Amino acid sequence: MHQCGHPKESDPNKARESEPRDGRDNHQSQRDSEKKVPGALQGQKIKKQGEKKMKRYDFAKAHGLIEAEKKVLAEAILGMHEDWFWTAKTIWENGEYTVNLATVSEIAGISGSSWATPVIKLIYNDGKERFLECYKGESSGTKPDFLELGVLSGPVQDSIAPIEK
Repeated sequence: MHQCGHPKESDPNKARESEPRDGRDNHQSQRDSEKKVPGALQGQKIKKQGEKKMKRYDFAKAHGLIEAEKKVLAEAILGMHEDWFWTAKTIWENGEYTVNLATVSEIAGISGSSWATPVIKLIYNDGKERFLECYKGESSGTKPDFLELGVLSGPVQDSIAPIEK
């Protein structure tokens, strides 16, 4: 017997009746058939169990906001409003982009959130600051309970201005 439990053949070139003609063993064929999508669902995106809706950074919107304000803008920062201390990153300062918004897909290693709000903070030359929503999609959740147990960035988060719509 082979290690997989099939009886040994006297002629190794002779295919067994139950073996697929392409040379793979039955175990591989069974695994392949388990991966197939039922006919009625073929071509449809199947949502994985537990997959959450996400608000994702809208880099085109960020670029448009900066371009519209750049003559009076000192700095632009992207981050998650509800977790600003850990997620904020400067994307424009001193009249130049510090991040290529045409090619970037993440800020601080994050592309979006199921509970936090992606925002852009615009800091103007006169010192005025604004937080604006800067995302595509929608979220499906609320802030996880474990984050309420003690946030190191609490004092910073307490001073964050509200989001303008």
